[in-house]
Amino acid sequence: MMAWAEKEYGAALKVVKIEADANKATLEKYKVYGLPCFILFKDGQEVPESHSEGAMSKKALQDYLAKFGIKAAVTA
Repeated sequence: MMAWAEKEYGAALKVVKIEADANKATLEKYKVYGLPCFILFKDGQEVPESHSEGAMSKKALQDYLAKFGIKAAVTA
């Protein structure tokens, strides 16, 4: 689904995935307790209230991104 989101949202969204086991300090820093975890960043800073843990359907992911003003790229 992340490949779909990256394509669907184009320049409005950059998807970054990290390996949880190899990055325990990062998990602690961002208080990640469940996977998958979604956190939005803007200008290098975590977007307040964007931390979401647990699987999402495509519709739920679309709603989550829309809540933070991220819109799908316009396709011709």
